[in-house]
Amino acid sequence: AVSCTAPLMLVWTVAMVRLLLGVREGLYPMYGKTHLKFWCSQKLTSPVLRALLALRLARALRLFLSGLGASVGARVAWPSKVQLSGLGLLEIGEDCIFERGAALEAVAFVQGGLLVSPVKVGDRVKLGVYCYVAPGCVLGDDCEVAPMASILEPVAAPPGTRWEGAPAVAR
Repeated sequence: AVSCTAPLMLVWTVAMVRLLLGVREGLYPMYGKTHLKFWCSQKLTSPVLRALLALRLARALRLFLSGLGASVGARVAWPSKVQLSGLGLLEIGEDCIFERGAALEAVAFVQGGLLVSPVKVGDRVKLGVYCYVAPGCVLGDDCEVAPMASILEPVAAPPGTRWEGAPAVAR
């Protein structure tokens, strides 16, 4: 009975989140219906995501994120501590490296409310220790976000650029 509990938990979580969401890109009011949906989905997915990352189950993590609507390439290196939000709105290329504490958010609180915007990460992108990537960002192939850098606004980063600082600028 214990051996089938984990796969059933994954399937149940994916099913519940898919029922809750179906939200389009945009700016939504704080504490409204969309905010409540994202809050509920985050509460459902967070324990599963933490467990998959802690156990280093990359294949299961990829299946879980795909079930939620995300696109995740092969050979993505995940640390046990990474911050992801708006899981169904993430598109991550192949051979990417996420370092400890990196935050990739497709949903974030902004002054006007809740911003929902997909995030696309190209192939061979490296996200440094405790860096932050805001909703709406598109990181081209071979980009690097330096440790502690914060991309606070949606940007379309050309391939091969390195982003440093807070707020981050291309170097």
